[in-house]
Amino acid sequence: MTKPPLNEILLADIWRAFVIYDRSAINAQKRFLFLRLWILRLSVVVTCVAVFHSQFPDILVINTSFLIQLIPEFPKTINILQIFVILIPISVSILLAGAVKFDRGIHWILLRVSAETIKQEIYQYRTQVGDYHDKNIRDINWRVRSSLSDILTKCLKA
Repeated sequence: MTKPPLNEILLADIWRAFVIYDRSAINAQKRFLFLRLWILRLSVVVTCVAVFHSQFPDILVINTSFLIQLIPEFPKTINILQIFVILIPISVSILLAGAVKFDRGIHWILLRVSAETIKQEIYQYRTQVGDYHDKNIRDINWRVRSSLSDILTKCLKA
Protein backbone atom coordinates (compact mmCIF):
# COMPACT_ATOMS: atom_id res chain seq x y z
CA MET A 1 0.00 0.00 0.00
CA THR A 2 1.39 3.38 -0.97
CA LYS A 3 1.26 6.30 1.37
CA PRO A 4 -0.50 9.46 0.19
CA PRO A 5 1.83 12.36 -0.65
CA LEU A 6 2.55 14.90 2.05
CA ASN A 7 1.16 18.39 1.75
CA GLU A 8 4.35 20.49 1.90
CA ILE A 9 2.47 23.79 2.28
CA LEU A 10 0.57 22.39 5.25
CA LEU A 11 3.82 21.15 6.79
CA ALA A 12 5.44 24.57 6.34
CA ASP A 13 2.48 26.26 8.06
CA ILE A 14 2.64 23.85 10.97
CA TRP A 15 6.39 24.30 11.34
CA ARG A 16 5.84 28.08 11.47
CA ALA A 17 3.30 27.60 14.27
CA PHE A 18 5.79 25.39 16.11
CA VAL A 19 8.55 28.01 15.81
CA ILE A 20 6.24 30.74 17.12
CA TYR A 21 5.22 28.69 20.16
CA ASP A 22 8.78 27.48 20.75
CA ARG A 23 10.24 31.00 20.74
CA SER A 24 7.39 32.33 22.87
CA ALA A 25 7.99 29.57 25.43
CA ILE A 26 11.72 30.32 25.55
CA ASN A 27 11.14 34.07 26.02
CA ALA A 28 8.44 33.57 28.65
CA GLN A 29 10.69 31.17 30.58
CA LYS A 30 13.56 33.67 30.50
CA ARG A 31 11.30 36.45 31.84
CA PHE A 32 9.94 34.16 34.54
CA LEU A 33 13.39 33.03 35.71
CA PHE A 34 14.86 36.54 35.53
CA LEU A 35 12.18 37.98 37.78
CA ARG A 36 12.33 35.07 40.24
CA LEU A 37 16.11 35.34 40.50
CA TRP A 38 15.88 39.06 41.27
CA ILE A 39 13.32 38.39 43.97
CA LEU A 40 15.60 35.72 45.45
CA ARG A 41 18.65 38.00 45.33
CA LEU A 42 16.83 40.87 47.02
CA SER A 43 15.54 38.51 49.70
CA VAL A 44 19.10 37.40 50.48
CA VAL A 45 20.30 41.02 50.53
CA VAL A 46 17.57 42.11 52.94
CA THR A 47 18.37 39.20 55.26
CA CYS A 48 22.06 40.14 55.25
CA VAL A 49 21.28 43.80 55.85
CA ALA A 50 18.93 42.94 58.73
CA VAL A 51 21.55 40.71 60.38
CA PHE A 52 24.25 43.33 59.83
CA HIS A 53 22.00 46.03 61.29
CA SER A 54 21.24 43.95 64.38
CA GLN A 55 24.96 43.32 64.99
CA PHE A 56 26.15 46.87 64.25
CA PRO A 57 23.22 49.23 64.92
CA ASP A 58 25.25 52.45 64.93
CA ILE A 59 27.26 51.92 61.78
CA LEU A 60 26.42 54.07 58.73
CA VAL A 61 24.74 56.79 60.77
CA ILE A 62 24.71 60.13 59.00
CA ASN A 63 24.76 63.44 60.85
CA THR A 64 22.05 65.70 59.47
CA SER A 65 22.84 68.93 61.27
CA PHE A 66 23.00 70.78 57.95
CA LEU A 67 19.38 69.77 57.21
CA ILE A 68 18.15 70.78 60.65
CA GLN A 69 18.91 74.38 59.78
CA LEU A 70 16.54 74.09 56.78
CA ILE A 71 13.90 71.84 58.36
CA PRO A 72 13.80 72.17 62.18
CA GLU A 73 11.75 68.98 62.69
CA PHE A 74 14.29 66.83 60.78
CA PRO A 75 16.00 64.15 62.93
CA LYS A 76 19.60 64.80 64.02
CA THR A 77 20.86 61.51 62.60
CA ILE A 78 19.72 59.03 59.96
CA ASN A 79 20.62 55.37 60.08
CA ILE A 80 21.13 54.21 56.48
CA LEU A 81 20.89 50.49 57.32
CA GLN A 82 17.57 51.05 59.02
CA ILE A 83 16.23 52.64 55.85
CA PHE A 84 17.45 49.67 53.80
CA VAL A 85 15.90 47.22 56.28
CA ILE A 86 12.57 48.92 55.64
CA LEU A 87 12.80 49.64 51.88
CA ILE A 88 14.22 46.37 50.53
CA PRO A 89 11.44 44.11 51.95
CA ILE A 90 8.87 46.53 50.54
CA SER A 91 10.49 46.32 47.11
CA VAL A 92 10.64 42.50 47.33
CA SER A 93 6.94 42.42 48.19
CA ILE A 94 6.10 44.68 45.26
CA LEU A 95 8.16 42.54 42.87
CA LEU A 96 6.56 39.35 44.13
CA ALA A 97 3.05 40.80 43.88
CA GLY A 98 3.80 41.99 40.36
CA ALA A 99 5.20 38.59 39.43
CA VAL A 100 2.09 36.84 40.67
CA LYS A 101 -0.32 39.33 39.13
CA PHE A 102 1.21 40.03 35.72
CA ASP A 103 3.72 37.30 34.86
CA ARG A 104 1.18 34.47 34.86
CA GLY A 105 3.78 32.17 36.42
CA ILE A 106 3.68 28.94 34.48
CA HIS A 107 2.42 30.37 31.19
CA TRP A 108 5.74 29.40 29.62
CA ILE A 109 5.05 25.75 30.47
CA LEU A 110 1.77 25.86 28.56
CA LEU A 111 3.58 27.36 25.58
CA ARG A 112 6.24 24.65 25.77
CA VAL A 113 3.62 21.89 25.94
CA SER A 114 1.83 23.37 22.92
CA ALA A 115 5.07 23.56 20.92
CA GLU A 116 5.97 19.96 21.72
CA THR A 117 2.46 18.76 20.88
CA ILE A 118 2.68 20.52 17.52
CA LYS A 119 6.04 18.85 16.90
CA GLN A 120 4.52 15.47 17.79
CA GLU A 121 1.72 16.03 15.26
CA ILE A 122 4.27 17.02 12.60
CA TYR A 123 6.26 13.82 13.01
CA GLN A 124 3.15 11.64 13.15
CA TYR A 125 1.94 13.29 9.94
CA ARG A 126 5.30 12.93 8.19
CA THR A 127 5.63 9.24 9.11
CA GLN A 128 1.88 8.65 8.75
CA VAL A 129 1.49 6.78 12.01
CA GLY A 130 -1.04 7.09 14.80
CA ASP A 131 -4.13 8.99 13.68
CA TYR A 132 -2.65 9.44 10.20
CA HIS A 133 -2.34 5.75 9.38
CA ASP A 134 -4.61 4.18 6.70
CA LYS A 135 -6.46 7.33 5.73
CA ASN A 136 -6.78 9.12 2.44
CA ILE A 137 -5.09 12.45 1.82
CA ARG A 138 -8.19 14.59 2.43
CA ASP A 139 -8.81 12.98 5.84
CA ILE A 140 -5.15 13.36 6.79
CA ASN A 141 -5.02 17.06 5.87
CA TRP A 142 -8.25 17.69 7.76
CA ARG A 143 -6.90 15.81 10.80
CA VAL A 144 -3.68 17.88 10.83
CA ARG A 145 -5.57 21.16 10.63
CA SER A 146 -8.04 19.98 13.28
CA SER A 147 -5.23 18.94 15.65
CA LEU A 148 -3.41 22.23 15.23
CA SER A 149 -6.62 24.16 15.83
CA ASP A 150 -7.30 22.17 19.03
CA ILE A 151 -3.78 22.82 20.32
CA LEU A 152 -4.01 26.55 19.66
CA THR A 153 -7.44 26.78 21.28
CA LYS A 154 -6.28 24.97 24.44
CA CYS A 155 -3.23 27.21 24.77
CA LEU A 156 -5.25 30.40 24.29
CA LYS A 157 -7.82 29.36 26.90
CA ALA A 158 -5.15 28.80 29.54
